[in-house]
This record gives sequence, C-alpha cells and structure tokens, in this order.
Amino acid sequence: MASDPWKPDAAAALAFCQRAEGTPYGGNRRQPGHAIDCINLVMGALEAAGVAETIETAPHPLTIGPGNCENPMAAAFERTFYADRIAMAAWEPQECDVAIFGVGRWSFHCAIIAGGRLWHVNTQIPVHHCAIDAQRRRFQEIIRIKAPGTKLDPQTINLT
Repeated sequence: MASDPWKPDAAAALAFCQRAEGTPYGGNRRQPGHAIDCINLVMGALEAAGVAETIETAPHPLTIGPGNCENPMAAAFERTFYADRIAMAAWEPQECDVAIFGVGRWSFHCAIIAGGRLWHVNTQIPVHHCAIDAQRRRFQEIIRIKAPGTKLDPQTINLT
C-alpha cells in the first residue's frame, strides 16, 4: 500500500501566524510580538509546519521598483526547498502555500496560507490575515512545498 504524500503541519503553521498576529514590520527580523518581515513570517510558519528544523534567512535587501516582472523570491524558494511553482490559472489554495506578489513600491513580497487565510505583514500593516481572494489578483507566483527538508542552506539565499 502506497503511503500518503507528505503534508506540512498546517495547525502548527497557523499557530505560528497567530502568535505573530499584530507584530509590526521589522526588516530582516523574526521576533513575533516585536518585529518581523514578510520572508521571516513565511519562514517561521514553514519551520513550524515541519518543512525544516531551522530556517534562518540571510539579511536581504529590499528592492524598490514598481512592476518588477522578474521574481527572484520565487526562484530562491525553488532553489532552497523541495517546491513547485503552481500555475495561477489552475491554483486551488492549500495550507502552507506561499504567495509571492508585489505590494505598493516593493517589487516582491510573500505571504503564507494558514487556516484558510492569507497571512502577511508589510511596512504599513502589522501581521494580519485576510481572505485569499482579497489579494489573489496581486499574486505573481504560488510556491507549494512538496517535501520536507532543504536543498541548500537558507542562509545562502540571494534574493537580488
């Protein structure tokens, strides 16, 4: 009998997001209740979900520029994790999917699906959740983690 495919621990990811709810933005930080940025919110939730024991990202620059058509963040997720990009036209949201999109003047931004909601933080709004469809039109890429572990050390992620 074939075993079921691996699934992230969605309840643990949601619990991490709930602990971080209301935390203000803080670049290159992951301190729920004090400061966190979007990538560290997502990485903390993925770590809680069992994707990897410890996921620490290297400090990363914030690329300013409207409408950046290339998405270095999506490529970094694919290089680091056992993950696939999901075609937007066929996407049915699943727990722990990572949405990558632009917000305001930032050329890339990420959020995570937890508890059937989209969780994210930006420079204007602390960690919060909203209906997935409220932001869906802004998504550039969807990343789905398909197996635990990392292909390379997240410290080496280069988002530029």
